[in-house]
Formats: sequence, C-alpha cells, structure tokens
Amino acid sequence: MSNTKATPKTPAILQGGFRILFFLAALWAAYAMIAWIGFWTTGADLPSGAMLPQDWHVHSLLYGFAPAVLGGFLLTAIPNWTGTKMITGTPLALMAVLWALGRVAVWLSGGLPVIAVILLDVSFLLTLLLVSARVLIKSGNVRNMPVLGFILLFLMGQIFFDVISLAGGYASVTPGAKLSMAAIILLISLIGGRIVPAFTRNWLKKQGTDDLPVMFGGFDKVVVGLSGVTLLTWVMTQANLITGFLMLIAGVLQLIRQSRWKGEKTASALIVAMLHIAYLFVPVGFILLGLSMLFPVSVPAMAGQHAWLSGAMGGMMLAVMTRASLGHTGHELRTTWREVFIYGMVLLASVIRVIAAFPTPDFLLHIAATAWFLAFVGFAVLYAPILFTKSKS
Repeated sequence: MSNTKATPKTPAILQGGFRILFFLAALWAAYAMIAWIGFWTTGADLPSGAMLPQDWHVHSLLYGFAPAVLGGFLLTAIPNWTGTKMITGTPLALMAVLWALGRVAVWLSGGLPVIAVILLDVSFLLTLLLVSARVLIKSGNVRNMPVLGFILLFLMGQIFFDVISLAGGYASVTPGAKLSMAAIILLISLIGGRIVPAFTRNWLKKQGTDDLPVMFGGFDKVVVGLSGVTLLTWVMTQANLITGFLMLIAGVLQLIRQSRWKGEKTASALIVAMLHIAYLFVPVGFILLGLSMLFPVSVPAMAGQHAWLSGAMGGMMLAVMTRASLGHTGHELRTTWREVFIYGMVLLASVIRVIAAFPTPDFLLHIAATAWFLAFVGFAVLYAPILFTKSKS
C-alpha cells in the first residue's frame, strides 16, 4: 500500500502521482501515434508547429510520454524508498499542468518564442528532478541517487533536441535524442535490474520455489557500467566498428544478466512475465544496433532504436503502470483479460515495428501503430475505474 496522506476532499485521481500521470501518459501515447500514422498515410498537417514531422513524432513519445510515466513512477516510488509522504492534491495537479503546458507549447511552437517553448517543454521534468533530488538528498537515500543523474542526462538531451528542432534542424538523429534514449535505457537497466528479480523472487517464494533469481550485485554493476560506456560512445560518435562490437558485448552480457532472473518460471503469471519480456528488448536493442554498425547494408539502425523505444521503453513502462496502479490502490496483483489485451498489443506493436525497420510492406507500420494505440487507449479506458476511485482498504 502507498503512504499517501491525502485529505478526504482530494479527488482520487490526485491521491498519487501514478494516478493522473499514468492516465495522461496513456492518453498521450495513443493520441500521438494516431496523429503520426494519420500524417504518414495522408500527409495531413501534424500539430508540430516549428518542428519537422519526424521530430514531433520522436518528441511526443520520448519527451511527452516517457517523462509522464517516469514522473508517475518516481512520485510513487521515492516516498516508499524514503518513508516520506506522496505529493497529492494541488501540488500534484500543478505538476500535471506543467506537463500539459509542455505539450501545448510544442503544439503551438510555430507561433511562440523559441525560449518560451523550451522552458515550458522542460518545466515538468525539471520540477520532477528538483522534487526528487530534495527528497532523496534530505533523506540520505544514497542508493537511489543515480536516478537523479539519469534524469539530468535525459533533460540535457531534451534541451539539445528542442534547440536543434525548433531552429529548423533535424533533431531526431542528433546526440540530443541519442542522449535521452541512452538515459532511458540506463534507467531501465538500473531500476529494471532491481525490480524485475525482486518481484519475480516474491512471486516464486509464494509458489514455494527455492530456485530464486539472483538479486542485484557486482555482476549487475559491471553490466550496467559497460552498457553506460557503450551508450556514451554511441552518443558521442558516428557509427563505427568499435562501438558496434561494444554494443554486441553489452547485449550479450545483458542477456546473461537477465537469464539469472528466472523469467522462464513466470509463464503462469503474465503480470510478472511481462517485466521479463519487456526487458528482453534492452539486449535485443544493443545487439541490433551493434549489427547495424558491422553490417549497415543488411541491418538498419532503426531496428535497434525501435526495440528500445517501443519494446523496452513502451513495454516496460506499461508493465510498471499496470503493476503500480493495482498495487498502490489495494487491488490484487493478478493477470486478467485486460492485462492480456494491453500487454499483447504493446508486444505486437514492438515486434512488428522492429521488423518494419527492414524493407517490408507499409501495412506493417499501420498494424504496429494500431496495436500501440490499442495498448495505451486500452490502459486509459480499462484502468480508469482504478485510477479515478479511492484505494481499497
């Protein structure tokens, strides 16, 4: 259960960051994909203002969807890590407004001063960073301090992306976008490397199994560290053989690391198994990007990037959204038809989108976009009764 202390007058949707921010993130993820596929199909204008259509597509998911989910997670997890109260009520509503203003600013960026757009766009993530830093530092929670570094890296990438894109450049292929992607993958690698084996361990112990996952330790630190070095070379350099080999090594080590988490034993509990399936896209992304540098004619780099953005980011965030929404509202952590549906849709979208990076018929893009839309609009609709009503006692 969460340690929220919201007053009885506080609407349920504002009684925890995961509630309103997960809901908004899901709606935005669904809308952004429909808008993008509509542009792709008809050539209709996108609400990108000064941004090129491709940049708006990347921006809407990387800097719109991801920060909202990250905010919902951290505003829920940090109080549990530190024993402090959740942000609820008016302060939480104001943070949600900051997030929404960022979306509107980018939407209207063609008619606003560039500096105003950038400030509004980064205001939510900057506020989240400051709020998180204040609580973690005040509580002396050293173990989770690296999270602040990853948020800062992500924010730096966002500012770089906005400056280039709003100046008329093609920001999606610049170090800014790559830096933010790298920060997300490292954050998933760090936090996922803790919660996936921990949740798996808890579930297996309930089944009476003694063969339990290996928890975060020295080997994990080596893998995360090497992954960080690899991602840094990827951000700072053009595609080259050295970075390609580093990507392959990091991918294989990530696979070895994940094999120690006993994911094969969770097949009967999809709400646990989904964490393992989504995380698998992390090593797959490393390997595909490595192969794209060694065999650029045969393997497109976009395959690896979509493995990360759609599979690892989209899949892992959706898995965390469902689990946190159930667990922090007093609902039983079990798989129902709604989880089967939304997990199935995001996995279908992720697999097909990776395949569609290779020379394939255009209809695969439509299938992937539709599946992504159904996954996140499905979460918004099916989880609304949970998010908008008070927690079970």
